[in-house]
Amino acid sequence: MFKPNELIYTTFHGDTRVLEAKGYKELRTMEGTFGAIESTCVDYNGERFGWASSTLLNPYFEGSKKITDLAAYPLMYHPNQEDVKKSLVVRGHKFASLQGVHCLEYNGFTISKAGHWGSKLYVGFLRWLIDIC
Repeated sequence: MFKPNELIYTTFHGDTRVLEAKGYKELRTMEGTFGAIESTCVDYNGERFGWASSTLLNPYFEGSKKITDLAAYPLMYHPNQEDVKKSLVVRGHKFASLQGVHCLEYNGFTISKAGHWGSKLYVGFLRWLIDIC
């Protein structure tokens, strides 16, 4: 189901993410057994855009389940896949438009690098953003 180069749909703290599958394996941890989808996505490392690796986890379950009820599944099964693609293109253009120096005010959530996925933290500040992209 998770073929190499397949686009995979998931969410992170309510935000849509689409990644490219690279492999699949079973992963056993102290928290349980998961289907682990090795994937890549475009990210920013503080200097330039490039490919970043990520592992998407589907918790083990018995029986059957609708594919769209999984934590991560192929985008082609999303009921509104074209809308998802369009919204991600708009979001990508907005992110890329932040190149250079900008004075911005931001009130909302940010993601720290703590933990497997990071943790969500509410912030409110006025800050100079220099060379974000």
